[in-house]
Amino acid sequence: MSYLAYMGPDQLERAIAERWPVVVPAGCIEFHGSHLPFGTDLILVEEIVKRVEPHANIVVAPAIAYGPTGYAVGGPKTGTIDIHAGVFKDYVKEILYSLYRMGFRRFVAIVHHQGPEGPEGVAFRMAAAEIFNELHRERGEGWYSDPVTHAVCGDWLMDVRVMGLTVGPSPWPGGHGGISETEPMLALRPDAVRMSTLRRGDYPWNWAPGNEADQADGARGERWIEGIVQDWIAFFEESGGKRDDE
Repeated sequence: MSYLAYMGPDQLERAIAERWPVVVPAGCIEFHGSHLPFGTDLILVEEIVKRVEPHANIVVAPAIAYGPTGYAVGGPKTGTIDIHAGVFKDYVKEILYSLYRMGFRRFVAIVHHQGPEGPEGVAFRMAAAEIFNELHRERGEGWYSDPVTHAVCGDWLMDVRVMGLTVGPSPWPGGHGGISETEPMLALRPDAVRMSTLRRGDYPWNWAPGNEADQADGARGERWIEGIVQDWIAFFEESGGKRDDE
């Protein structure tokens, strides 16, 4: 098992020696309508990673469940939690830097909430940038030009990628709480979806034309998910991360 929380020292040593990337699932707690759970954005990431993990040499870090929402669709009384983007950035920085100090150098943060360009994704990139700056200052000016420091830069440089749910040709139509989040949730966690509570027109984002939540089909969602999972497996395989026990 390659979940960091369940790994032992020998497994950690191997993952670091073989330069396995660390996958950091990230999401938020946010109102998605009457039929979807508050953790939808996080659940989608976690469940997709769960399907990818058996097929890739990756380390899955414990998920970051609380992120910036800006209370865009409702306040605390709707079940939404908002973490200030600056506070979130500082928290993420400490996590990434701790993982770096363990010996990891490659990181993939998967952010579904508002995608990699939203506040949560930007906070990850800002955290990585601050770590880069500190590492660079430690090595002094001109480290890239110096033959010695240049030769070993791969031993200390970080590779941080902030990505959405898709990494290949399989699409993700988008749309908060509508068909495009309801269908994959029906495929991944049907026990957490309550279609009977839908009321047409109650929340506009659940009923955008072409994205009506009540038209969701779990079988179609399963096809979406399977394509996305295969794209992620191929992504890690291309970077040397195919599971060697398959």
